[in-house]
Amino acid sequence: MIKKTKNGYYRISRNVYLGSRVVDMGEPGLDKLEEVEAIARAILRDFKTGRIDSKTANGRFSRLRNLIIDISKVKQKAKAKKIVDKYWKQYSNLLRQKKQSKTKKKSRKKKPRKK
Repeated sequence: MIKKTKNGYYRISRNVYLGSRVVDMGEPGLDKLEEVEAIARAILRDFKTGRIDSKTANGRFSRLRNLIIDISKVKQKAKAKKIVDKYWKQYSNLLRQKKQSKTKKKSRKKKPRKK
């Protein structure tokens, strides 16, 4: 959709997720399973790279799962929930591993050297 701004310039408006990283495909909103998977993959990728923290990633996964309710087809709705749950589980495993590695690093104590 092309819109004219106040200063006379034209710009293309489109719905995006995380800037220009995941562009909305087709109609506005979540209307395809590929969109759901692309967004879930982007959330996981951003968490892995440290672009977003765990609280933000968890919130985005829960928001994405709640947005699936708007999909009208029942079969697609169930598949979309499975896709989000799959990536959310991967995120949970990554978070658990990070927490375990932090506790292991803290609990290591140097043994005194014997002379």
